[in-house]
Amino acid sequence: VAAAANTGAAALGPLMAGLFAQYLPRPTVGVFEAYLGLLATAALALAFIPETVTRRERPSLRFTRLAIPVDGRREFIAAGVAAFAAYALNGLFASLAPGFTTAMLHHANYAIAGAVTCLFFAAGTVAALALARLNSRPVLLAGLGFLPVALVLAVAGISAGSLTLFVIAAVVGGSAFGALVIGSLSAANRLAPPETRAQVIS
Repeated sequence: VAAAANTGAAALGPLMAGLFAQYLPRPTVGVFEAYLGLLATAALALAFIPETVTRRERPSLRFTRLAIPVDGRREFIAAGVAAFAAYALNGLFASLAPGFTTAMLHHANYAIAGAVTCLFFAAGTVAALALARLNSRPVLLAGLGFLPVALVLAVAGISAGSLTLFVIAAVVGGSAFGALVIGSLSAANRLAPPETRAQVIS
């Protein structure tokens, strides 16, 4: 749920920004006003959510080292490398896809640029939700298989000046991203001893 909420929100951000930039006056101000409104709504909602912690302790700040589980260390490191690949692909689409859409594919509409990035994260959200209950190993392998396909499609789309190919690349890449994120988190959760789970997931 946390992974899906993260990628789902990441899908809405570029879409809203593109719509604001294309269709609303003062987009560089309005987008922050909308963001503050959403934050205020979230803060209000938090006031009505019941506390789930029953045992109260005085909060203390202490630093603990990160941990790698002893059992299944190789699988854990492989999952970590897969997560690194997923977030590298995420960075590519989140930062460069709007520029590719407007400058190299010659679609000056910012809403389209935001929608392409939105599709990447939306596909990731759907993939993460659909694959969450499956065994992490085939999910990771599928994600790693789709990742180079997405890159080839993206390069082909840019080379051919085809928005359609680039959109397909965003959907395939987002699906790979979602599979890799949920697969690596599932593997880390399965391998981590309960007493060090927070350290391991970090």
